[in-house]
Amino acid sequence: LCCGIGGDMLGLVATGPVQAVDHDPVHCLLAQANYQALLAWAEEQGRSKPFSCQVHCQDVRQFRVEEVAAWHFDPQRRMGGQRFYYMVETSWAWSTLGELLDRNPNGAVKLSPMDEPLGPWEQEAQWEWISRGGHCRQLVGWFGSLAQKPGTRMATRVEPQGVIRFQGSVEADASASYEVLAYLYDPDPAVTAAGLERALAQHLSLQLVAPGGVYLTGTQLVHHGLLAGFEVLEVLPFDRRKLQKCLGRGGYRVVEVKKRGVDVSPEELVRKYRKKGSRPVTLILVRIVDRVWAAVARRVQEH
Repeated sequence: LCCGIGGDMLGLVATGPVQAVDHDPVHCLLAQANYQALLAWAEEQGRSKPFSCQVHCQDVRQFRVEEVAAWHFDPQRRMGGQRFYYMVETSWAWSTLGELLDRNPNGAVKLSPMDEPLGPWEQEAQWEWISRGGHCRQLVGWFGSLAQKPGTRMATRVEPQGVIRFQGSVEADASASYEVLAYLYDPDPAVTAAGLERALAQHLSLQLVAPGGVYLTGTQLVHHGLLAGFEVLEVLPFDRRKLQKCLGRGGYRVVEVKKRGVDVSPEELVRKYRKKGSRPVTLILVRIVDRVWAAVARRVQEH
């Protein structure tokens, strides 16, 4: 539903028969052409023919979703040359979602990753934030039989090697250390977008560095595909002169800067400190209550 030129349609058609719906005749024409191109490609490659696909040019609200096994709704977020980042800015989409669910409870809706589940649908669906290439790209709400565990959230990272997922609740409890311990961890953007930092910390027996913060910390090294881990070498209050002395004393060379809730330019700090020494390190700036701390750290090789 709202198939556009057929990007999602081409992915779904490999799993079963698809009905693609859009009110824009140009979109429908291009979607049909893309499906024909897929058929031609499959034939050239000697692969089995994809399942059938029919393109319908009509209002998605008029399509008979009660006659299909499940539906996928991708409401348009561009109108009048403007892109909308929150579904509440296109109120017709929420009302349409409600209509579709009333007629067929088995559906999925694709939203902006900055969106939040609305009202009672928070508990009725499973909500999945998806990252790729270091950025959170998508939010998908799974309803009915498509939801593995309604009322939970999922953080998913898509990599060439495969998919990494973590499922949890925003109600999870995790303590705060109020200090940087031996290891510091930066959660994947899908984790932070889903608000699952506390759940992941609890799952891995880690702590938040500060209440309401994002960084996790612990005394033991842990490996998880949704965490970037760092071995902490030095910790000091963030003062540029003291930091410069620390880097010089340790022979450190800053190759990247990470920060949360600190008003500094990472690029400027990298330029300033990248030629200081021979030992490459990451500089991580962490706000703990009303003070900013600098952690000089070595990125841990991911397993």
